[in-house]
Amino acid sequence: MTRVSVRSYKATAIETEKITTILKAGMAAPSGLDKRPWHFIVVTDKKQIHALSKANPGSEAIINNAPLIIVVCGDMNKADKGSGHDNWILDTSAASENILLAAHALGLGAVWTGSIPKSV
Repeated sequence: MTRVSVRSYKATAIETEKITTILKAGMAAPSGLDKRPWHFIVVTDKKQIHALSKANPGSEAIINNAPLIIVVCGDMNKADKGSGHDNWILDTSAASENILLAAHALGLGAVWTGSIPKSV
């Protein structure tokens, strides 16, 4: 109940153990039909972070300021092919929330930003 969205960060690198814990929390999220249609990409390179910030209009300042970003991607090859096809959106959202809660539990600040491709 104490998690908040943090939009300003220290320039301190995040320890590998904490990143692993955060990713495991994302992977532990519930998933419709256990499809787990997600991939997590950890980005620490400042040039890549800057380039990715351009893909998320309105969030450039937040993203550029972060020492690390985790890109949560929906995998259409793993998504249900039937009536539950759009469940990948719910599944990746649940994974994202788990990531935020794990970061908070580890004493880290985080914020959820996002964009969904127009073709969805």
